[in-house]
Amino acid sequence: FEFLQNLNISDNKIDAVPAEIGDLIYLKEFSANQTEISTLPAEIGKLKELKYLDVWGSNLASFPEEISQLQETLKEIDMRVIMMSDAEHKKIKELLPTTKIHFSKSCNCGF
Repeated sequence: FEFLQNLNISDNKIDAVPAEIGDLIYLKEFSANQTEISTLPAEIGKLKELKYLDVWGSNLASFPEEISQLQETLKEIDMRVIMMSDAEHKKIKELLPTTKIHFSKSCNCGF
């Protein structure tokens, strides 16, 4: 799958993204909505071609710091229907200042 450009693992019980995702250097779109994923591996920062990330309705609570390596290329993230605090929204926006991020209203719930 060396030249894979679109990966959709949505709507299933997957609970982890393997570090090997970092090997998919041509990936442009990654969809993992409605999954059990709670974290993304640091290797996500290697996806220098990634333009769109869809994780709405997942259990994702934060991003690894390495995602900031994508701030020049990552254009849009869908993070709706994820329970997340204002503080976490702010942190993600700071990691990706030019990326359009779709959040649901914050829960102010401590995570």
